Amino acid sequence: MHVVHLLAVTAESAEDAIKIVDSNLGATEEGSTWWDWYEIGGRWDGFLGEFSEGATNVLCCTDKEGARKALEWVARSQNYAWREVRDLMTGRQVSPDEAPEYIFGIPTGSSPEQRQHWADRTSEQNAESKELLDQMLASDEVPNPGWGGGVGWLVPWRIKQGMKLAQGEWYSDSHFWDVEAYTARPDEVLDGLDDGTADSTYLVVVDFHY
Repeated sequence: MHVVHLLAVTAESAEDAIKIVDSNLGATEEGSTWWDWYEIGGRWDGFLGEFSEGATNVLCCTDKEGARKALEWVARSQNYAWREVRDLMTGRQVSPDEAPEYIFGIPTGSSPEQRQHWADRTSEQNAESKELLDQMLASDEVPNPGWGGGVGWLVPWRIKQGMKLAQGEWYSDSHFWDVEAYTARPDEVLDGLDDGTADSTYLVVVDFHY
C-alpha cells in the first residue's frame, strides 16, 4: 500500500531539504521501519500545491499560510485515524457526512452513494469490533481473536496503532514526521510558525510503500 507523508527538516534550500530527507531515510536499516521503500512526491507529486500556489513537493515554512494549511491537513488526517480507533472500540455508528476526504492519502469520492457505502461498511465493522472487544475484555485468559476472516485481527492491531498515534510515534497513519524533533506531532513546527523560528524548516512530500 502507498501513503503520503510530510517530513519536516531544517535546511538551507529546497534541494538541501530533499537531500536531508534522502540521507535520513537512506540510513534506515532494512526491516527496522514500518515502510519498505519511498519516493519523493511519487503518487502525490505536486501535493503541496493544494496548500500553496506554485509549491510542488517541498514547501519552506517562510510561507506561513501555506505551511499552516499543510499542517492542518496533517491534523485532520491524524484526528480521523484516532476517531477510527475510538469508533472500533465503542461500536459507534457513523453517518455519510462523516466520510473523510482521503483514506491513506487517496480521495474517497464525494457522491452520496460513495459516502453512504462508506458509512454502512464502517458502521458494520465498528459494531462487530465492539462486540469482539467486549468478549476479549470479559476473558480472564489472554484472548486470541484470530487472523482469519472478519474483524478478529483488526481490533488489537488498530488499538495498538491508535496508541502509537497518541504517543507521537511515526507510522503509516501519522502522515507526518519531524526528523529533528523525532515526533509525529507537528507541534514544534506550529510553534515555530508563531515565533518565527521555523523559517529554515521545510516540509517534504514523501510517498511511502508498506
